[in-house]
Amino acid sequence: PAAILSEKYDLGEILPASLAGPRAVSYGDPEVLPANLGVLLGVPTIGGYDTIISSNFVRLWSLVEPPIDLPYNKIGRIHRASSLTSPILDLLGVRYVLTTSTLDHTAVRLIGTTGPIHVYERPTALPRVYVVGEALWVADDDAARAAISASDFQPGRTVVLVGPGQPAD
Repeated sequence: PAAILSEKYDLGEILPASLAGPRAVSYGDPEVLPANLGVLLGVPTIGGYDTIISSNFVRLWSLVEPPIDLPYNKIGRIHRASSLTSPILDLLGVRYVLTTSTLDHTAVRLIGTTGPIHVYERPTALPRVYVVGEALWVADDDAARAAISASDFQPGRTVVLVGPGQPAD
């Protein structure tokens, strides 16, 4: 409806404005941060709208939850509260969750509200760049996805690399 054109909410007081900073994700319906709007607002998002979404990213996102928006050339919106604890979201640097719903989940804490939009923080999210001390070499992409989806995988400690293992110096 045309009325939505006059609705404006300032996320700048809640979220840091840095395209290199932590990422945000929309949760539930309606979609708070539609595809590619984050670029205009200076808010990096995990999702986007693109006619070409790589199959590797689709398989990675599928470790979080089924990519039900894929038929619309979109990916990266969360539909299930259980997905908020995914270590894959930590690995992808998803720190902020934007929603019009109230979330009562231990994985997030409310940090602000503007209009109908609630902004929650996932404190377990990793920064965009970090150093790990351990490497796990695996044979192929399927083995890499299995490794990062294992219950004991810690993305802040171990990097998973595909290929033959390298000798230690």
